Amino acid sequence: MSAAFPAPALPQDLREIIVTCLTDSPRALAACAQAHRSLTRLAQSLLFHTISLTSAEHIHALVRTLQQSPHLAVYVRHLLIAQPSPGARNFQGNAISLGASSMYIDSLEGLLPNVEKAVLRCSRYYHRTPGMSARNRDGIMMFSAPNGGNAFIAQCSQTLRVLEVDYNIHGLTNRDLDRSYHLSLPSLHTLILGHRSLVTDSTLRACVATVPNVQRLVLWTGLAPRQVMEHDISPEGVVFGSALPPALGGPPKVVLKTAIIDGWHNLKRVVLVKQEDAERKERHGDEWEEQLGALHCSNGREVEVVIVQIPPSRLDENTFAPLLAFELPSTR
Repeated sequence: MSAAFPAPALPQDLREIIVTCLTDSPRALAACAQAHRSLTRLAQSLLFHTISLTSAEHIHALVRTLQQSPHLAVYVRHLLIAQPSPGARNFQGNAISLGASSMYIDSLEGLLPNVEKAVLRCSRYYHRTPGMSARNRDGIMMFSAPNGGNAFIAQCSQTLRVLEVDYNIHGLTNRDLDRSYHLSLPSLHTLILGHRSLVTDSTLRACVATVPNVQRLVLWTGLAPRQVMEHDISPEGVVFGSALPPALGGPPKVVLKTAIIDGWHNLKRVVLVKQEDAERKERHGDEWEEQLGALHCSNGREVEVVIVQIPPSRLDENTFAPLLAFELPSTR
């Protein structure tokens, strides 16, 4: 029966549609890549499109794979590099082991020619020693970052469109060192600063020099709703503050100055991201956006400023912040 009436072959475009529906299943894509040569290229491009490296072992495995099959490197478009947190942590003052293996991402140099979106994350954790006072009952906040961030960003400088960092990277957020470390990212259109410690005048000025053509600036405020004072727009810039008189609360703090924003001639939008307010969630759903206003630059240009709230369920347990490059619709 099967010989007399063979099953009709599926058209190639229909096969590709089916394979594309499997993007959430790496195992299924790997099976498709080996099932038939007509599926191999598409399945491999989807399988390697977004790579997450969260340990030194992951980096070693990727390097081995690309050295054995160098044609796969062109498929890697989105890359997450996140330093793992130390395994043993103790909040009672006992001795702890800071045993996270270092991640040396400079071993990726020259292997990834087409990366368009990159996220570099450090791991933040509390470290407490036996002699620490009761005042520091939670311990001292420390962080561990991947090694080689500057070199990696430099090698992707012509292809990067979206970059998210949550720690200081010499040559990007700090240009006070040797000029040989200074980065230039002319193709970057979205810059995401994923930790509130990076939202400073000096860091933003450095970023203006590094990424002159950025169109969208995303800032993680890092504060819970009850801790975040009201946002507002003033002639000086974006402020956090209140209506209290100076004797009770002081003037609002300018956290994003119009004078600095002036340096980004192509900037169109600033997104301030914070944790979701439970009360607001009931009215707006999982994620909501609120128009704050516009910054008026010296040449008459207006830069839109919006506030976006992210549900706590999306926060990364090692970094205390969501992966904004992948969570926000505007950066996908």
